[in-house]
Amino acid sequence: MRALAAAVFGNGRAGWLATWIFLLAEWTEQDYLSPQAAGYLIMLAALALTVRYLVRPGLAHPVRSRPGRRLPPANLPRERLAVHGLILIFALALAPTHQLTPFVLAGLLLVMALTRRLWPGWLPWLVLVPALVWFSLGAKDFWQGQLHMVVGDIGQVTSSVDQGITGRFTGDAGRTAILIVRVALTGAVGALALGGWWVRHRRGLHSLPLVVLAAAPLAMAVLQSYGGEVFVRCYLFALPFAALLAAGGLDAALGARAAPGPLATTTRVAHRFPQAGPVVVGLVLTLLGLATITARGGGDAYLSYTRSDVAAVADAYRLAKPGQTISGLSADATPLGFDKIGVVSQTSIEDTCPRYIQVTDCVQETAPDYLVVIPSQDNYGQIYYGLRAGWTDRLVADLVRYGKYRVVFDEGGSRLLARTGGGEGR
Repeated sequence: MRALAAAVFGNGRAGWLATWIFLLAEWTEQDYLSPQAAGYLIMLAALALTVRYLVRPGLAHPVRSRPGRRLPPANLPRERLAVHGLILIFALALAPTHQLTPFVLAGLLLVMALTRRLWPGWLPWLVLVPALVWFSLGAKDFWQGQLHMVVGDIGQVTSSVDQGITGRFTGDAGRTAILIVRVALTGAVGALALGGWWVRHRRGLHSLPLVVLAAAPLAMAVLQSYGGEVFVRCYLFALPFAALLAAGGLDAALGARAAPGPLATTTRVAHRFPQAGPVVVGLVLTLLGLATITARGGGDAYLSYTRSDVAAVADAYRLAKPGQTISGLSADATPLGFDKIGVVSQTSIEDTCPRYIQVTDCVQETAPDYLVVIPSQDNYGQIYYGLRAGWTDRLVADLVRYGKYRVVFDEGGSRLLARTGGGEGR
């Protein structure tokens, strides 16, 4: 992000402000070790290289060339050729990494081309073709027979809103408060971006590409609900450019040069209260950071795992034979999926037992070979569905009493149950 900000604003203060806004407002928790995070990092690197070497005029500069004419950037052809090669490598790496990121990168490059910034205009296709080839060939086994998962939500904006916003306001008062903080933080970043655009517009710095780039990821809501998380992804992909716009406004609040562009006139407020600008900027950054800490920590009660939790799952992997099933009570509150992918089936009881109504019967009907029960699942049931504390203890006691399961691992409140006749204890 720092490289992208420097490519847009130079090495001055505005670039650093954009970097800090990005870091302090990234509440989506998509920066853990995952394909999404790796793809996002590659995308930012590709954007930074593009803006630095393949964009003219800059994203924060007005267009002065004649319509229909793109000027080559003011660098050597061999530098541009090297960047083309790097972006092709990035595109090849992104194609199998994540289902959204390569298409978002291609879309952002297309925006730069349509606003007559990008040189050459065919660069978006260089990114798009590897993703389409991978989808057609490499991912064929996934979408063949379930193409509705990919195209079924196209145009269903109401469904995206229901799943991505209104449908997420479930759970107790604490969770609702966290969700309100996330929505407010998202709105605050949007307001700062609009404010930054307005300030630059008043100074004759028409940053249309930055505005369109920040708004473009919202198009994903028209194409996919993404399992109810599409607006989280919209925010994630819009954040770099929203941070750039917001930085322009905060930089102006400091009463200094609006980079890039002409010298800004110092406001009357700045004359009377010379410390007002730094105080306002410091307060904004502090509030963003505190809100992000609050928003990111909202799920710790059921998303944080102890060594005992991981050991219970590891024991399930050790005991389970190929083709058997390991289940957790909730996919969001169980550390499954770090081993034996495709060897054993890894499922969630919540998928077939909404709100855990008659959960004991659900487990017996589903009959997984191994059932992981850990404290985070108990917290999950309390937060989302208002269940009483200790409901997982009662579930374990019932399953053992009925003779359907036996406990084969019990450590620190984390337990692994094996279906009678389904495996051996350790």
